[in-house]
Amino acid sequence: MAARACLARGRRYDSILVISGHSNRSEHAVTMANFQSLVAEATAGRTKVKSFGAGLDEDAALKSRLSGVPLDRYILTVDYYR
Repeated sequence: MAARACLARGRRYDSILVISGHSNRSEHAVTMANFQSLVAEATAGRTKVKSFGAGLDEDAALKSRLSGVPLDRYILTVDYYR
């Protein structure tokens, strides 16, 4: 897996951007557990400097009501770690 190569021992990055979206709250949440695990590993010992939403989902409230899955109004969330 390419993500594992990025986390190889001895690699160090000054900044890490984690981009996530609605899919981490859907029925694919089980597969997203692996993603969350990689994020936790990559950001261990770091501080989240900033988090912001990108891309407005005008239908998020309706989708949440119909699906029962609480969605943010932003399509993507970008977290910046140092």
